[in-house]
This record gives sequence, C-alpha cells and structure tokens, in this order.
Amino acid sequence: MKEILKKIKNCKTMFELDSLRLEIVKNAKNGEEFFEMQREFIKKKNSLKRNGHTREKEGYSLVDVTYQAIRDDS
Repeated sequence: MKEILKKIKNCKTMFELDSLRLEIVKNAKNGEEFFEMQREFIKKKNSLKRNGHTREKEGYSLVDVTYQAIRDDS
C-alpha cells in the first residue's frame, strides 16, 4: 500500500492520477486501506485542480483511462 501512496503523491498530471484508479481498487485489502488510499487520491486530485490540471485541459475522459487500464490488465 505504501508504494501506491507514493505513486499518488508523485503524480504530476490528472491523467497519471486517474491511471491509478484500478490499481488502488485491486490493492485495497480491507476497507481501512482503501479509505486511506482514497483520502490521498482526493487530496492530490484537489491539489492538481487548483494548479489548473483537469481532464478537459489534458484532453481525455475518465472512460478513456478506465478502458486503457482494463485493456492493459488483460
């Protein structure tokens, strides 16, 4: 879990952050871990938004990221 928290904190773009969504869900072994990862994810998301990073500005949708993550996982 610590590795995923580092990945979340090191994201520089919204795309990088969104790309971690499936990995976060897969690696949550219990509810407490999931909520800790979710809390960090939301903090980073809000930070990126304040700095002008949005999906629209970066030119992608959440569906694009989710589809790519599922394809890569197969």
